Amino acid sequence: KLSLSIEQFLAREKGVVLMDGIEYLVTNNNFLTVLRLLQSIRDQVAINNAVLLLSVNPSTFEAHQLTLLEREVDQVIVPSSDRPATDSA
Repeated sequence: KLSLSIEQFLAREKGVVLMDGIEYLVTNNNFLTVLRLLQSIRDQVAINNAVLLLSVNPSTFEAHQLTLLEREVDQVIVPSSDRPATDSA
């Protein structure tokens, strides 16, 4: 239903799709199902010249899952508070 709703939205509007709570989708389905959903949505976004923003809490995923998610996006933005500290001395 979510995929169809987004597809219908993108057919009518040129805009931005913001997905928050990917972790919730994974707990109620499984990671591969959600990854396929994101791939399908990413394709629809590309076809319609829209923008897809994903908000993800990296601590809720295993390292290999994060790698798979990162492969599906053009850019990963890490908040400065989550970046490792660097030694400026």
